[in-house]
Amino acid sequence: MSASRNTRWFGRASLAVIIVATVAGGWRLLQASRARDFVQASVPVRPDLTGWTSLLAGNLTTAEGATKELFGAPEGLVRLSRIYHANGFYPEAMACYGALQELQPGVARWYHLPVSILAGFGRLDDAAIMATAAIELAPDYLPARLRRGDILTKLNRDDEAGAVYEAVLTLEPGNVYALLGLARLAMREENWTQARQRLQQATAEDPNFIGALSLLVSVERKLGHERAADAVQLRMDGREFVDFSDPWLDETMNECVDAYRLSVAAAVARAAGKPSQAKAYLQRAILLDPVSSAYLRQLGRLELSQRDFSGARFSLEKAVEVDSEDSESWLQLIEAYKTMGDTVAANQAITKGLARCPESRGLHLAEGRRLNESNQKRRALAHFQEAYRLKPSEPDPLIEIAGVWFTLGRNDEALQALHEALLKEPGHPMAQATLCYFAISTGDVVEADQWWKRVVDQIKTPAEMRERLRQTYRSKFGREPSL
Repeated sequence: MSASRNTRWFGRASLAVIIVATVAGGWRLLQASRARDFVQASVPVRPDLTGWTSLLAGNLTTAEGATKELFGAPEGLVRLSRIYHANGFYPEAMACYGALQELQPGVARWYHLPVSILAGFGRLDDAAIMATAAIELAPDYLPARLRRGDILTKLNRDDEAGAVYEAVLTLEPGNVYALLGLARLAMREENWTQARQRLQQATAEDPNFIGALSLLVSVERKLGHERAADAVQLRMDGREFVDFSDPWLDETMNECVDAYRLSVAAAVARAAGKPSQAKAYLQRAILLDPVSSAYLRQLGRLELSQRDFSGARFSLEKAVEVDSEDSESWLQLIEAYKTMGDTVAANQAITKGLARCPESRGLHLAEGRRLNESNQKRRALAHFQEAYRLKPSEPDPLIEIAGVWFTLGRNDEALQALHEALLKEPGHPMAQATLCYFAISTGDVVEADQWWKRVVDQIKTPAEMRERLRQTYRSKFGREPSL
C-alpha cells in the first residue's frame, strides 16, 4: 500500500473514531441532561425547618445544588434521600426513593430503605412488596430477607415468612434472627417443643441474645420447666433487645443532624456491641447540642464501660459543668470516681451535687451511704429518710434505713422498714434475705425456714447471698435449711 493510500486510510479511520466519539459523547450528554431534568422534577419541596439547626438547611442546599449539575444530579438526589431519611422527614425521603427507583431500577437499596419507613407507618403490604423487590435485586443481602420475614409474620403469612427465614439459614447457618423468627412462628402454632429447639439453637450461637432468652423463658414455663425458666431469666441480666445490623440503613445516619436521634442510635450501637460507632454518634450529638448534659453523660457512661477513665472523667465533669442541676450526671460522675478509686473526689462530688440538687433521691442515698460507712449513723439515717420522702414508691431507702436501725439496736423499727419495703416491691431480694438472716440470728428456725424458701424461690437473689445465708443457717442450727 502506497504512502498516499495509507494516509487516506488512516484519515478515514480517524474521522470514524471522531464521529463515534462525538455521537457517544452526545448520547451521554443527552442521557445526563435527561437524568438531570428528571431529578430536578423529583426534588421534594423543602419542609418547614423551624427549630432545626442551620446545618440541616446548609446540607439540603448543597444536595439540592448537586441535583442541578449535569453529571452529578443523581448523586445529589441520593444525598437528599439520606438527609431526609436520617432526620425523620419520611414523606420527603419516600419521594426521593421513588424517583431513584425510576432512575436506577437495578439498585436494591432504593427498594430496601423505604421498607422500614412503610412498616413504621403500618403499610405492611406495601413494605412486603418493596422488600421482595430488594431481595430479587440483592439476594445475598440478609437484612432485606430478615425485614421481609418479620413483615410477613406481622401479616400472618406464616408459610411465606417461614420460607424466608429458612432461606436466611441456608445462606448463613445459625443466624440468630432467623432462628428467632422461626421460633415465633412455632409459638404461634403452640408448638412449644419446636420453639424451644429454635431458641436453644439461637442462644447456643449467641448466649447473650436477649431476643431468644426472653422468649425462652415463656416457652420453658409453657412446658412446665419452671427451674429452667428461672435459670434463663437470670441470664437476661437487664439487657435489651437489639435489632439485626442493617449497614444500608446505618449509612443514612451519616447525614443525621438531630442530636436526640444520634443519641438513640448510639444506644442501639452500644447494645449491639459497636462502642466505636456509638461513641462517634455521641460526639456528633455533643457538637450539635453542646449545652445538653444528657449526651455528655451518655458518652461518659460509655467510656467508663470501656475503661477509658480519663475520657469518662472529662465527659462527666463537663456534663455537670454544662448543667450543674442534672442529678443523673452527678451520680454518674460519682460512680466514675469510685470506679477509678478516687474516693476523695467521689465524696466531694456528692457534697457539690447535693448542694445543686437538694431534691435528688439518688444523691441523698449516696450521701447516706457515705456517712454510714464512716459510722455517722444518725446523719446517714436522716439522708435515707429524705430519699424515701422524695420517692416513697421506691424500696431501696427503706432497706438502708433498716440497716441503720439494726446497727443502733432498734430491731422493731428495722423490721417495720423491711416489711414496708416488701409492700413496695414484693419479693425484694435484699429485704427477704435480711429478714431471713434476722430470723436465723435470733434462733427462730420456723421463721428462718419460711424466709429461706422465699429467698431460694426469688431468682434475683444473688448466688453468693444465698450461699452466705446457707452457711449462717448451718452454723446456727447444725443442719441444712429446709425447703
